[in-house]
Amino acid sequence: MATTFPLSTYELDGNETTFLDGLNVERDIMDDGTPRVRVMGADVFRTINCVFPGLSETSVATFEAYIATNRATEFDMVINGNTYRGYIWSAVRTGVSDGILHKRSFDFYGKAI
Repeated sequence: MATTFPLSTYELDGNETTFLDGLNVERDIMDDGTPRVRVMGADVFRTINCVFPGLSETSVATFEAYIATNRATEFDMVINGNTYRGYIWSAVRTGVSDGILHKRSFDFYGKAI
C-alpha cells in the first residue's frame, strides 16, 4: 500500500517536467549475435522532476528529515491531474530562491495508475 506524498505540506511549483519512460522493454543479444527486443509489460512508467519552491530554513530541515526517513517508501503523487505510484529516484537537489528561501527538487519514478 502506497503512502500519499504530503503535497499539501510541501507544494510543487506547478512546472513539473514529466519524461515518458515507455513500456518495460528488455534488450539483449542472442547466442548467435542477433539482437532481441522483448516487451515485458504494458505498464507505463514516468520520471518526474518534482520542484518545491522556496522553503524557509525550518521547512527545509523538516522536508529533508521527512525525505531521509521515507526514502524507501512507495508514494502516490498526484501531478497535473494524474496519479503516479513509485519512489523518490534521486538525491534531493538544492537551489537558492529569493535570498533566504531554498528550493529543493528530486526525481520521482512511478507508474501511472
